[in-house]
Amino acid sequence: MLRIWADFNSCEGLYGAGPCWCLGYGEKLDDLESVEKELGLADGLRVVLYPGEEDFEVTAVLEKDPLLNKWQARPDWTTFRRLKDD
Repeated sequence: MLRIWADFNSCEGLYGAGPCWCLGYGEKLDDLESVEKELGLADGLRVVLYPGEEDFEVTAVLEKDPLLNKWQARPDWTTFRRLKDD
């Protein structure tokens, strides 16, 4: 499953019901629009999202915003996984 850096502050509300903006992919944190064909991105694709600190991750469903033509993903908060102990 693709692992994508996401902006969790862009989700709507606490454990937002809305989608998060996808900020980057890979070591270089390429924007998804520049690598979408190479990665075979499509609406409905399941991905893993993580914040820049990489202290947790969550499974999500990818979707493309039709107005901005940007990738976003809707997290499934039931899949929340902590990666670091506090």
